[in-house]
Amino acid sequence: MKASLSLILLSVLATSGFGQQSIDQIDKRLEELRTIWRQDQEVINGFTKNRTVPVKEGSREYYACLEASKRITAAESEAKGLKERRETLLNSPVPTSPEAATPNTVFDVEVVKKRAEEHKDRTLVFKGFYLGMPAPDAQALMNHYLGFQQTSASVITLTKEQEQKSLLARLEEPRKCFQIFKTSENFIIAQWPNLTKPLAVLDEQMKLKEFRLVPQYADQLFKAGETPLDEFIRSFSEAYGIKGVEMRVEKLSDLENEGIQTVYYHRSAKGFEWSMWGKRSVFGDVAAEVKMSVLGIGEIERTMILKQIQTPSQLKSNFD
Repeated sequence: MKASLSLILLSVLATSGFGQQSIDQIDKRLEELRTIWRQDQEVINGFTKNRTVPVKEGSREYYACLEASKRITAAESEAKGLKERRETLLNSPVPTSPEAATPNTVFDVEVVKKRAEEHKDRTLVFKGFYLGMPAPDAQALMNHYLGFQQTSASVITLTKEQEQKSLLARLEEPRKCFQIFKTSENFIIAQWPNLTKPLAVLDEQMKLKEFRLVPQYADQLFKAGETPLDEFIRSFSEAYGIKGVEMRVEKLSDLENEGIQTVYYHRSAKGFEWSMWGKRSVFGDVAAEVKMSVLGIGEIERTMILKQIQTPSQLKSNFD
């Protein structure tokens, strides 16, 4: 199943216009495909005694050989495309990307955390993060927690070409630092080239209006990688005074396929919504599920999102 998922993923990336791979990544994938090819050849040879004895149609052995044959064909097809792509990359210029991060040595984690404490009465504050937080503080604090390089808080304005390159480079290893970017739509804090699901979206005053923690970073911050989702939600709620977590179901669609995702959330009168995203279910085959994931529809399971909403007084004023 793992091999099949990998094959589907590369296929979706190729057909959707994403997935510019490096030569090292292609070579690694080619080696994986060779392993898949050899393993499935062994499956067929085992059931057919090196292709000397036919299997009975409709039997368990028959379907095992059929699936193995499909995987072999898919692996051969993907390998051919990867070899062609490898040749193209060898003769192509390096993609345009924003300049590398400029080191920043002016950061005091205790000062940033102290500033956060001053906002506890007005909004949710955890690990020093809060809505309305100045972008440089959030950027530096996240780099600090993850052991990344502290970088300049200068805004990097992206060209249209660079934004397009970020989509093509999605399979590349992201930079080991968070930077502040200006895209055609928003100011964001993100790791190049992962711009479509940024750490934070900023308002006009360069302060946080939405904050996203993907599982790998949430687990590092809270050391909760092995904790079941319901236990994590309960522990987080108790630690940060969240009372009343509800559940809703989000509908997902990529025009061809549909699905749903469970969201556990709390809407506060203080003007924020905190949510944890649960399991995503797609009404279709594995390829449909992988395609939605690659296209960024819904969220990765265990993603945490904090965003601004209207307070009751703000909402009421809309009807005055």
